[in-house]
Amino acid sequence: MCWQPRGRASSSQVSLEEITWLKRLRQGLDKTRRSLVNQLRSIVGQGPLNQDAVTEIESLLLQADVGIEATDYIIESLQAKLRQEALPPQEAIAYLKQLLRDMLDKPLGDSHSLSFVPRKKISSTSG
Repeated sequence: MCWQPRGRASSSQVSLEEITWLKRLRQGLDKTRRSLVNQLRSIVGQGPLNQDAVTEIESLLLQADVGIEATDYIIESLQAKLRQEALPPQEAIAYLKQLLRDMLDKPLGDSHSLSFVPRKKISSTSG
């Protein structure tokens, strides 16, 4: 008989506790997402984006735990877009959404290994 996680008869069954926990997690993430989008809309809705709005967006992304690298990428992309053209509120929101979608589609890129096995260091020893 092979080992199975506690509380499961087989891998195809999910316990009521797990379903409840996943439902609460999904609800919490949805609430966070709506809050972030609403705050972004309030910043962007003040008119065409300017440097003050970009600074507020940067602060909001960091407070939302988007991460430093992701926030830097979003802000740099947004500033580059602003150098090309003025962004009215709806276009700014659409551009931010697209940036976030693109990041989620390729969250790790080629810079990370998906292996969870620690890499062994090869050391030379003198005998």
